[in-house]
Amino acid sequence: MPLHNPKTAFKHLYLHLPFCESLCPYCDFYSVTDTEGMTRFTRSIVQEIDTAAIRYGPFCDVETMFIGGGTPTFLPPGDLETILDTIHANVAFTPGAEITTEANPESVSLETLQIFQAAGVNRLNLGVQSFDDGELEFLGRIHSSARAVEAVEIARQAGFDNVSVDLMFGMAVQTEKSWQTSLTQALSLGVEHISAYALTVEGDTAFAHSGDDHCLDDDTVAQMLTMVRIYFGEKGLKPYELSNYARPGCECRHNLGCWRRKPYLGFGPSAHSSSGNHRWWNVGDLNGYCSNVAETGSATASEEILGDSEVEDELIMLGLRLSEGLSATNLPQARWQRVEELARGSALRSLVDVDMSRVRLTEQGVLLADAVTYRLMA
Repeated sequence: MPLHNPKTAFKHLYLHLPFCESLCPYCDFYSVTDTEGMTRFTRSIVQEIDTAAIRYGPFCDVETMFIGGGTPTFLPPGDLETILDTIHANVAFTPGAEITTEANPESVSLETLQIFQAAGVNRLNLGVQSFDDGELEFLGRIHSSARAVEAVEIARQAGFDNVSVDLMFGMAVQTEKSWQTSLTQALSLGVEHISAYALTVEGDTAFAHSGDDHCLDDDTVAQMLTMVRIYFGEKGLKPYELSNYARPGCECRHNLGCWRRKPYLGFGPSAHSSSGNHRWWNVGDLNGYCSNVAETGSATASEEILGDSEVEDELIMLGLRLSEGLSATNLPQARWQRVEELARGSALRSLVDVDMSRVRLTEQGVLLADAVTYRLMA
């Protein structure tokens, strides 16, 4: 167990269910295809949750929970029910709490979604990525565009009235025309939230190891980002974070909690947790995770304490990602004055808006967000 204050009030929980039917070549989240480990994993995450509830508990007034992976809907219904029953035995949610599960279109069934619904899950996040079958094949996805449409329809049948889809742009086989087609198709389904991420090739992925060029050039990627911001804005989905768009009131409250640096507690292999300036994370290996939990009830692999300047840098970076911007109240006065001085400088004049209490990226600044952030952290 990490050596921090066990009285931390965690209002945001994360469960990492690492199983997938197949591994995508671009994904760097911990996942496995070994279904034989599902039963052992279920016993382990139940034990980890039970142990954490004793250490921190009881978990009261929890505002959000996010079930990610992996592909949570790939687990057998019995295992899902066991995990969700354990959550409800240990967690008291606030009225109207946001409880999200991720899913991939190929694993969505009415039976599975009804299990989640019965357990209070009220938000579904579908990993669609594209409505172009050629692009899906390029990304190693095993669903078709037609199956993605069907998955949204099944979600509605199951009673979900808050559905999000993930889309990806900037892949080498993509064109601006095909990107527009995916945007149009996603909106035609009437979903409440869309995440649109530029493809990045992370270090320890099949894409990285192949040595091929999988991404479009920066100018084309920037044009695709501009397309989505304009088109979604016209259709009523407002950007509230650099990669996330929602109808009013449908922003992902769990992710907003993380971006605002609220304490959160994670369960499952590779899951991260934070209590402010103290962060820790679980073993990123299924066998190691299960063994550690069996021995101690915990699977913490390592932890770190952030210094004041590191926390301030993180606040700047996360604040600029949000459309609400970076607030002066989040930083010590001296650091805010430094940020405001830099933001008002000629180098950033067209890239940020500055008022007495906030700094926000302009539309041009969004296209250069990393460079602006680096400048303001100087």
